[in-house]
Amino acid sequence: MGIERHQPALWGLAVAAASLAPAGALAEELTSPYGVFVEGGISDDSRSVVAGVAWTWVQPSKWGAGHASGYLETSVGEWACHRTAGQDYHGCSTQIGLTPVVRYAPAWWAHWYMELGIGVDVILPAWKTDKRRFGSEFNFGDHIGLGRKLGDDGRDEIELRAEHYSNGGIRNPNPGENWFQLRWMHWF
Repeated sequence: MGIERHQPALWGLAVAAASLAPAGALAEELTSPYGVFVEGGISDDSRSVVAGVAWTWVQPSKWGAGHASGYLETSVGEWACHRTAGQDYHGCSTQIGLTPVVRYAPAWWAHWYMELGIGVDVILPAWKTDKRRFGSEFNFGDHIGLGRKLGDDGRDEIELRAEHYSNGGIRNPNPGENWFQLRWMHWF
């Protein structure tokens, strides 16, 4: 169960990260963390705790009746699941993710925002419960979220996310897994 077994998934994550890296002036924005987050979530068969760092890649700018922005999210999490029916949840997989996220804050809805992200994740070992399993360690993760900025300066946020993980049909079985996550983020 060495690193050799996980090499294809790790190479896939590295290639995806390189393809998402911005060029020129935007690269400077990715050199230091901009925000940190923690989140917890539930799915049919699992529970999760995730932490990460976000780097801004598109500064907020006027778009229609609001402001659009973007950030690159890096995350590491632990999934707990049932391996056998009737047992308690226990650690079963580690998730490592890289996701570009686009956010929109309508001007008419003060302090609120919506966001959408689609990225790549390596889930080691491949997620498996007593009911279902992923066919590969390399997966795509997408989410849609609704959040609210807190405090006078808006540096803290709370967000409810619906997330989905699947390998996109790369290898069977590919049941996918849906999550509801509650996230707290602090921007520097």
